[in-house]
Amino acid sequence: MHHSSLLITLFTFMLSAASELIEVHGVKNAGVRPRLELRDLAANTAMLNLFLQGLERFQATDQSDPDSYFEIAGIHGVPYRSWQDISPRPGASAPGYCPHFSNVFFPWHRPYLALFEQSLYKHILDVVRQFPEGDERDQQRKVADAIRLPYWDWALPLKSGPIIPEIMSNKTIVVKRPNGTEESIQNPLYSYRFHPHNPDELNDNVLKVSLSDQLYQFISTKRSPTSSPADNEDAPEDLKAAEERFSTGIQQKRDRLFNLLWKNTTYSAISNHGGQADNFEEIHGWAHLSIGGTNGPHGHMTETPMSAFDPSFWLHHAMMDRLIAIWQRLHPETYVEPQSQDFGTWAYSVRSTLDANSSLYPFPKSQDEMWTSNEVRDTRVFGYTYVELQLPKIQDIKAAVNTLYNDNPSFGKRSMDNGTRVYDPTADFIEYNANVAIDQMAVGGGSFAVYFFLGTFSQDTTDWDYDDNLIGTEAILSIKAPHGDSGPSLITGSVPLTRSLRARWENGRLESLDEDKVIPYLQEHLHWRVRRSSDGAQVPVSRLPSLAVSVVSSLIRPAQSEGEFPRQLTDTKTHPEVVDHNEGDGDLS
Repeated sequence: MHHSSLLITLFTFMLSAASELIEVHGVKNAGVRPRLELRDLAANTAMLNLFLQGLERFQATDQSDPDSYFEIAGIHGVPYRSWQDISPRPGASAPGYCPHFSNVFFPWHRPYLALFEQSLYKHILDVVRQFPEGDERDQQRKVADAIRLPYWDWALPLKSGPIIPEIMSNKTIVVKRPNGTEESIQNPLYSYRFHPHNPDELNDNVLKVSLSDQLYQFISTKRSPTSSPADNEDAPEDLKAAEERFSTGIQQKRDRLFNLLWKNTTYSAISNHGGQADNFEEIHGWAHLSIGGTNGPHGHMTETPMSAFDPSFWLHHAMMDRLIAIWQRLHPETYVEPQSQDFGTWAYSVRSTLDANSSLYPFPKSQDEMWTSNEVRDTRVFGYTYVELQLPKIQDIKAAVNTLYNDNPSFGKRSMDNGTRVYDPTADFIEYNANVAIDQMAVGGGSFAVYFFLGTFSQDTTDWDYDDNLIGTEAILSIKAPHGDSGPSLITGSVPLTRSLRARWENGRLESLDEDKVIPYLQEHLHWRVRRSSDGAQVPVSRLPSLAVSVVSSLIRPAQSEGEFPRQLTDTKTHPEVVDHNEGDGDLS
């Protein structure tokens, strides 16, 4: 029997005596509207006012209600139990429903976000009903019908302001109630406060993922806390450190993001670790760790089982859904392919094969069937789209992507009369990358990061995130699984080197950007280190046999117009001499 058919049979059997299910349909009867970038939504006073009050009501819903913020967030991980009694694997003990490191990772999140969006919309309509009857209420309803879950674009150019916008970082915010009074409330985009706070319910008593810092003891969600809950159950947060982590790595992540959007490959390769050097799931993990914290005490976004309780989770995953949707529009010929699962979940067995027709648990399309990846391939099925997808031509979408994310780091060197080195953005150039592969369980199951430096760097690991010679990180958002619910899972990623090499050529530290000069320079100056997130300790490379680093290059032709993408002119070339020269470089000194 086909695996998905078996799951459907089990699912139907287990629901035979259950009550009516909450079906996932997104926002209905309001047309297809675009999800806006968070700052754009915040600029619309009427939209923001309804959105905040709707989210406030949503978060205040009784935590025992399956349609509550708490229960919907809990689908992702803890508390480890079935949502709406949807559990096709009796006795399953794997971490939540979310299929990390899977070919259906992003399709699974599409109905998940739609469920959150439809529940939020219901509460927004409750706010609208409190306005005086007549024209005012009618106008508020029109505003409400246009609201969709906003996305947080953490890859906007730095000139756009703080990467973590104030609407996310202010603890309180003023709203205008339907009766016309203004009121300062706890900002529902800042945190979620558990009510009641039941540590035993949140404790990861199956996998013990969070016992290192007892994250479940915090009474509200935290971002980069300065102490553990053992010291303070409502510990203060260091959002400045989170902002610095984002800003230090943002240029490299913008390069990675643009490379993923323009390079031709398969959906399975770019969506997760299905065989390509870089993928969207790895970039997604970097944002999780950057806002949650990576050095000692850390917040909910760093721990996968609890991440969905932080409001930033939903804004971040809307961003990832948007990126995938744009990629799909640019590459419509490829989608989810069959793939064996490295990890089991509450619904899928380890080593089972999932494809585009496999059921996406626990998201009912109707009372007797789940959504599938094929059925959620188009976002409009859930009543939303993105601004870029509304553009009429592929060239227009490419132009929009170029405007947002292409910093055009291409260069053809030439010297001016005064000897100043400049780059020519129209010339072909050699692109350099450091590719990484490592088992996601390499440090024992906790999250960690591989840091790349080009030059000397601090021996104090707490300084690494802000080191002047840090050129990129590969952040591994790790998960644990019970014995038998996981297999080997090699995570891959890529750190762009081109921008950093160009900067060193411009300031005279690198003689040329040709391979005969760059490769010896990398042999001398490229270093990598591994740091564990739970305590900020360095992990010697000699203890990480699965870690593999490679330096590669290829010749790139820049886009010839704003409606075009760059083109790769040569096959990718590997330079083993860089890694061979630096073998053992990451050991403790």
